[in-house]
Amino acid sequence: MLFLTLLKVMCVLNMHWLSPIRTTCIGLVVRDQDAYLPIKALDDLVKLAQQRQQKVGYLSGASYSEYFDDRLKNEEALNAILYFLPRSEQYRKMLKLGRIVGYFYDDYEFEMLRS
Repeated sequence: MLFLTLLKVMCVLNMHWLSPIRTTCIGLVVRDQDAYLPIKALDDLVKLAQQRQQKVGYLSGASYSEYFDDRLKNEEALNAILYFLPRSEQYRKMLKLGRIVGYFYDDYEFEMLRS
């Protein structure tokens, strides 16, 4: 069985449609055995992925925040650690197989996933 933990690595952001929908936090879903990884910010995640020579699952076309989008556009190191996935259904299988360190996920959706 795959046990998952959500590490909060990105700041709170507002999601908008025609008006604000909700405030959320984007986290990194990892296996329980990695729950205590020293990740407090995006830079920590980049360093960890480089050290482990593993990638982080990222949903192609997703926008998590202006800050993240700007870094994604301008930083080769961040792009190099991301495994761009077309569908979120692939995340759990890849994590279970140890192919990725973790994957980005909304904290609200994560709680729904665990229940």
